[in-house]
Formats: sequence, C-alpha cells, structure tokens
Amino acid sequence: MIKFAPITRLMLLVILMTIIPFSGYSQTVNVSGTSPYRKWHKIAVSLTLPSNISESNTSFKNNRMDVVFTDPSGNNIRVPGFFAADGNAANTNAVSGKVFKAYLRPYETGQWTYRVLYYTGTDVALKNVNQLPSPTHNLTGAVGNVTGTNATLPDLRAKGRLEYQKTGTNNQRRYLRWAETGDYFLKFGPDSPENLLNYNDFDHDVSKNGCGNCTEHSFNPHASDWQSGNPTWDGQKGKNLIGAVNYLKNQQMNSMSMSLFGGDDLNVFPWTEPNNKFKYDVSKLEQWEIVFDHAEKNGLVLHFKLAEAENWDKLTLDQIKVYYREMVARFGHHLAVEWNISEEYGGNNQDEDAKPEHVIPRIDWLASIDPWQNHRVLHTYPDRHEKYYNYLINNNAKITGASVQSSTRDGYDDAYDGKSGIKTWINKSKNNNIPWVVASDEQNPGETGMFVSENIGNSSVKVEARTKILWKSLIAGGAGVMWYGGKNGDFRTENFNRFSTLFNWSKIAILQFFEGQGLEYWKMQNNDALASGGKNRCLAQVGNTYVIYLENGGSSNLNLTGQSGNFNVKWFNPRNGGSLQNGSITSITGGGNKSIGNPPNNANSDWVVLVTKGNGSITESVGFSNLPASFSNQTTTFPIQVTYSANQQRDVNVAIKSPTDNHIADQTITVGAGSNQTIVVNVTVSNALAIGSDYKFVSALRTVGGNYSTNIDKKIAFADIVSTSAKSLNSKTRKPHVSATGSTSLRVYPIPMDQMNLTVELIGVKGSASYIVTDMNGRSVTSGTSDNNIITIPSSSLKAKGIYILKVDVDGQQFIKKIVK
Repeated sequence: MIKFAPITRLMLLVILMTIIPFSGYSQTVNVSGTSPYRKWHKIAVSLTLPSNISESNTSFKNNRMDVVFTDPSGNNIRVPGFFAADGNAANTNAVSGKVFKAYLRPYETGQWTYRVLYYTGTDVALKNVNQLPSPTHNLTGAVGNVTGTNATLPDLRAKGRLEYQKTGTNNQRRYLRWAETGDYFLKFGPDSPENLLNYNDFDHDVSKNGCGNCTEHSFNPHASDWQSGNPTWDGQKGKNLIGAVNYLKNQQMNSMSMSLFGGDDLNVFPWTEPNNKFKYDVSKLEQWEIVFDHAEKNGLVLHFKLAEAENWDKLTLDQIKVYYREMVARFGHHLAVEWNISEEYGGNNQDEDAKPEHVIPRIDWLASIDPWQNHRVLHTYPDRHEKYYNYLINNNAKITGASVQSSTRDGYDDAYDGKSGIKTWINKSKNNNIPWVVASDEQNPGETGMFVSENIGNSSVKVEARTKILWKSLIAGGAGVMWYGGKNGDFRTENFNRFSTLFNWSKIAILQFFEGQGLEYWKMQNNDALASGGKNRCLAQVGNTYVIYLENGGSSNLNLTGQSGNFNVKWFNPRNGGSLQNGSITSITGGGNKSIGNPPNNANSDWVVLVTKGNGSITESVGFSNLPASFSNQTTTFPIQVTYSANQQRDVNVAIKSPTDNHIADQTITVGAGSNQTIVVNVTVSNALAIGSDYKFVSALRTVGGNYSTNIDKKIAFADIVSTSAKSLNSKTRKPHVSATGSTSLRVYPIPMDQMNLTVELIGVKGSASYIVTDMNGRSVTSGTSDNNIITIPSSSLKAKGIYILKVDVDGQQFIKKIVK
C-alpha cells in the first residue's frame, strides 16, 4: 500500500488557493443592451477587474482592453475598450472603479461571440497588436443572438453604418452610403459652434481657462425643445443641449459638428486638465456619449474635429496615440462618424513646422485602430489645399475625403473649381485609388462666414451661400455643405435658429430637389461643357438626366450631340422650392445643341433646370387617396390607400409621424410601373396614440434601394372611433400585401381572405420559417413551420370572421401582418 504524507494546514491552504478563486482576485464579463439584441444597436461588453483603478497619468497608457468579436460568418473584428470607472460615471462623477467597456454595433444577424483581452504594462495602449505582451485576463463567451433592427427613421439604426465605398465607380465612391438601406448621403447642417462641448452641464474638474474665445454655453434658447423622455445626466442636467439636438432634428438637419480638443476655446478637451494629456475625464466623456447617442437616434452625423490650427502640434505622437484610441473606443462605434484629423491643419503660420508628411502618422494610426473604418478627412486653409491635399493624394494617404474651407477668391468662384474648389479635389483625387468624398465644411471670410455681419443677433445671409457654395458644390459632385457661423458665431452661438435661412436653402436643394426628385446623383458626373454660358454648371448622366444650374438666370443650350429621342425640360426654384415648373420650352430632342428655353418667371434670378429622357415617361408621384378626417386605434395596423405613378419598379413608403415629428409607424412596399395606380399599404403603429392629436401621414417614392422622393404630408386627427376602424378594416382589396426588410420580403394574399386559403410567399429567404396566427386577444389560433418558400394557412383554421395577426419569423427577422376574414 502506498502511504501519503499527512496534509499540513499550509499544504491545504495552497491546494484551496489553486482550486477556489478568491473573490478579491476574480474578474467578470457582462454583456448588456436592449433585449433582444439587434443589428446596428449598441451592445456593451464590460469587464469588472479585481481591484480599483483611478484616473491618473499612467492608467490610460498602462492598462488596455481589447475585445475580439466573432460575427456569425466567422469573421473577427477587434474593438478597443476604455476605462469606465464605476460604469456609471456620467451620473456618479466617479474618478475610479473596476470597469472597462467596449461597444459592439453588430452588422450581421445571428450568433456573436466575444474574447476579452486585458493587458497591463508600460505603454501597452500605444502598441500595435503584434507588439502586445500576453494578456493579464483572457475571457471568452457568447454575446448571444442578434436579430434585425426594429428602428425607424430618423434613428440611424434604421439605416446602418455610414460607410466610405471601397468598391464601385468613381462617381459612386465620392458619396458615403448607408450599409443597411443602400441609400447614398448628402450632408447638411451647422459647422458652428465648434466649441459646442464647452457646455455648463458637463463635468469640469479644473477652473476654466481664460481666453478671448472661451465661451461656456448654456443653450437656454433650446430649453423648450427638450421633450419628456429625453435623456439627462446627474439629475436633470443636459436638457438644453439635448433640446438643441432635437431642434436640429426638427429642422431636418442630418449633421452636426464639434471640436474634441479646442484650439480657440481652450476649455474643450477630453482630459481632467488641459496640461495633463494622458489623464482622461471619464465622467465628462460619458456625458458627451449621452449627447452623441441622442444625436444618432435623431438622425445626425457626428463630425468630430480632433485638433485645430492652434493646437495641431500640441500633442506628442505618444499622446496622439492614446488620444485617438480613447476617442475611437468611446465614440467611434457610432453609426455615422466623420473624423477630421485637424481643422485648419498646419497652424496659423504656414512657414512653421507644419510639413505635409507630419500628418501621415496620425492618419495611419487612426486607420489602424478604428475597427469601424469611419470616414477620415483633413481640413486646412484655402491657400494651403494644394500643399497638403496634393501630398496626400500623391502618397496614397489612408484618407477618404477633404473637409474644404471655401475661399472668397474671385467672388467665391475659387470655391467651385479653384485652389479650394470642390470640383478641383474631386477630380484630382480620381488619380488616387481612393476617390475622395469632398464637402464644403467652412466658408470664408473668417469674420462672418456666409452671414452679412459678425453680430450673432443678425441672421441675414449672403446670397452667395446659395448661388456660389450650396448649389455649385452639389453640381460639382460634392458630398454636401456644413455652415460656418462666423468668428462670433463659431464660439457664441446659443440658438441654432440663426441658421434658419441656410437650413431652409439646404433642405430645398437636397431634400426637395436631389432626393425629392429621385435623382440618381451617384450615377452622374460634373460636365459643365454641356451647358453653354460662362456661369452655368451641369451635372449629368449623359443621355439620361441633366441638372443645369443657372447662377444668373436666363437660358442655356444643352449639348445633346449623339443623343436621340425626346427629353423633358422642367424648372425648379432654388430660392423658395416647390414643385417642378414649365418654362417656355417643355421638351427638346436629342442631337446637337438645344435651347432649354426661358424660366417661368424671375428671369434674372438663379434657376435649376432638370432635363430627363422622355421615352413617353410619365411624371412620377405618390400621394394618399380617400383618407378619412380621423383614424382609430381599434387595431395597431391601419390600411392606408395610396395612389402612385411610376416609370419603373419603385419603393413606396408610408409613415405616420407624431405631432413632434417622431416616426411611430413606417411601412415600405415595392410596386411596379403604372399611372395613377391605387394600392393599400398596411401601416403598423409602434407607439400609443393620443386622442385628439393631429398625426402626419407621409408618403414617399424612391428607386428601389435609392433615396426617397416626393414627400406629401397630410394631418389627420386621431380619435377612438369604432366605426372608422371597422370601415377601414372591411376594405375588399385582393391585391398582395408586401413587406420587405433588407433582401428578404414577404407577400401575403388574398386580404381579406374570406373562404380562401391564405398564401404567404417568402422571397430571398435562406432558412426555414416559423409562423403563428393569433386573435386580437393574443390567443394562438394556428402555427407551424415551413422549409420552402410558401406557407399556406387554410381558411378552415380561422373559424370565425374577424381580425387576426400573422407573425412570421425567418432569417433572424420578424414580419407582422394583419389578416381579415
């Protein structure tokens, strides 16, 4: 028999230590987000460490968390994490804690997993992945199943990530594109105030710096724009800035801009104090994130300026590496981010040490650590575009666009095709394998911008904002415009209402014309030579569509050499908007130079002419027919009658918006070509309705997968009226009802089904489908599964006449339809 030595107390303690972890030395991972997890929505992975860490000079350099996520297709994406103190610092103002976080924005449905890697050591946050030591903690687990997004516009989670196009034609790649919907993007919004984050409700750990442009914002004029249910922090803080975001959304802006490290206003910085650039202010940054989250959910792109003229050289490369990593980890997950390496890069004196090659390491580091590969641009002074942009193009810099400061030179003509020209840098960047996305993000002169006065109480603007900047930028193939507020407005803007004229002109150009007329502008190219007249500009898809901008009105000849057939000629008023109008000539034929005629009126004012290939085409439109004066909430789904005219297959969208312009219902179906066709669209309401309130019914038409056009608003009062509901539900249409999400669509017919079997046709489905039919009380009536593309529900399974709800789950998505028998 083998004899064992007796176990001593010390030996027992050693054994227990190896098999039972002490709670003080354990670490845990938590996955959190709104359940069920959905595509594009925010999911947090949090690591809780065994012991506290505090904000310090070394904690952000010498501690690092990365999370490697594996998507359902087996691809890995490495996401940087960040120190989050106690995990709720926005409200507790914590400066220490055990929590690190990373954010996942899933781009694919299905099962996701994670691997949390936590490193400690000197300067680990600055290192490339291949230079890292072995992780201190290495933990794996399941994120869980991710289903399709249920977000509705303007929430950007309904559109997916705004991406630079790595493939496609040069014309397509000069525009950013939404990953979920496939829509292309033209931006517009305020570029000022650049010191938006110097806000009195954010945490500040040090006394304010004194400087001429240091202005702490209150945004008091937007207090009334805050709505119940909107976010706040640390009690009731943040209402006015959140209200300002609401105002921009209500004005239909799609972008906002801010510095993260102020050069003019020295009180904008991510650190606890301005001279300690390794020690980050966790609570303040968490409060910034609340604002950015709200902006995303309200349809706003975030244009982040990482530096300015005054401070571009105030960080060492090591400080830049930590700074970029912190900003990417905390804010780069947002679905629409534009990283601006520096505003007015190079400093105030171009003869100082501002070499073009010095910006390359910054761009390369940002590109290497941003897992989402957000849009990257550089901004500089108008007379330095050639110095910096030529260098970036010639050296294949990992930059995806130019943030242009438009010059006043030659009466602002330079802003079109001169040294600071949108057209100039679009064309030059074609020589690179990265065609640039180019936008006018600031307009000279510095004192006033496009306003007539430095006085921020004066909201009058120069006509050149419309004639020289906005329309010419778009005709050049530019990606949009952000409006600079002038010297005072860039630091002291408290009320965005000052920009109302610029906002209105932008909406007329982009929402009413480019998107409203369904222009496939991503297929078009600037070709001024086609339109006669020295100041006339042309954007064209030759042989199909021509947009001519007549800056000084009058007329022009359009070169249709080599083209045949009829072309329709319509005029659009860029000053006041409205419908397309007839001029003195309504159609021309191909071949040679043809006069487009004279405008309907105001011949000496600027006009836009839209020339489109005829081919017997009809004027496309969409609108409602036979809408009642009120509607009822007897069910959550309303059948709405829509009439449309279309030249080819189109998407028809019907939405219901609340009195505060929030989308509470949204439904899109695909229709074929036809004139004055009537369809019934079933719109499902996602929120409770208020009796007596007026709701907007909005219809829209677009090319399949393109951008929406022709919005028509009808206000209808909500009333709890049984007769109205019953009348609507007894509609006898036999046309298929179509639902679509991404590439998957569902056709259900006939509705009402009466004594016929109900057929559910699944289009673009990869896996099996399950379905359930319930009555209006939620009781199951029948259910089943199908491995093919057809589900048949016998009429006999629905014994009584009435209303039923069909739910179909397929490929991680759920479709809900109302059935009437």
